[in-house]
Amino acid sequence: MSIRVGPSYNTGFGELHDGLEAIRPSGTETLTVPDIHTAARLVQDTDAILVLPVPSARYLASRYRLETFV
Repeated sequence: MSIRVGPSYNTGFGELHDGLEAIRPSGTETLTVPDIHTAARLVQDTDAILVLPVPSARYLASRYRLETFV
């Protein structure tokens, strides 16, 4: 399963295409969440990864006690 952060009115981003097909799971199921906080809570205490810009990764790591590989 993939977790995708969907665009919302307050983020300033539209649809994002990441080009990360090589590391995306081969299954067809994708869960779209409203924001990076929801995504962080879903991957917390799992072996899943989030690929984010460094400032966002550091912020979420400190807020939700996640490990980073920056």
